[in-house]
Amino acid sequence: MGPITWRTISHIAVFLGSGVALVGGIGIWYFGNQVERIMPYRQPITAASVTVEVTVASDEQVDAHYMDRGGYLIFANSQEKIMVLSSQDSWARQLGQDRVLYKGIFHMDANDSSTGKPVNLLQEAKYAQIFFHKIPIGKEVLSGKAVCIINNDIRFEIDIPQQFPTQIQGKEAEGRNDNNLIFVRDLKQAFIDFTS
Repeated sequence: MGPITWRTISHIAVFLGSGVALVGGIGIWYFGNQVERIMPYRQPITAASVTVEVTVASDEQVDAHYMDRGGYLIFANSQEKIMVLSSQDSWARQLGQDRVLYKGIFHMDANDSSTGKPVNLLQEAKYAQIFFHKIPIGKEVLSGKAVCIINNDIRFEIDIPQQFPTQIQGKEAEGRNDNNLIFVRDLKQAFIDFTS
């Protein structure tokens, strides 16, 4: 083969090499972004907190910080608790128009059963159960929101629907001090950005 043929082959090789490099660069960028998006949800749970706000129908004139009357939020699957977040204190404030806002900032205990498990474990939760010590029994929940932060990195929100809190009846209620439970039974929207 003469020099012209080798020059043509060299041009073709450079062209193909440039194309392969371009495809490789796009692949690294695209799949790198995909991995970065997935990785936080595969990390072990080390910390979690949730700010819960619930608006209740009430004409009670209140503006208080309850230092020893908090509450909790539990993520659960059937009868199994997946994660428990709680606090000893909470707040209540009259908003006007016969609405009282209850607020709690709940944290996961370092010894919680979810500690060390992957964040995407939360996708197994079928419902969230919420309780405030100071919400009076029989008051209608008008609306609410829970904003969760996992590992100081992942944020998601849970909308709390209008409802009358569930009162436990019979023997199951004996000895319980949380007989006024608020439930969120559809968590699909909350976990929509979670990836396996």
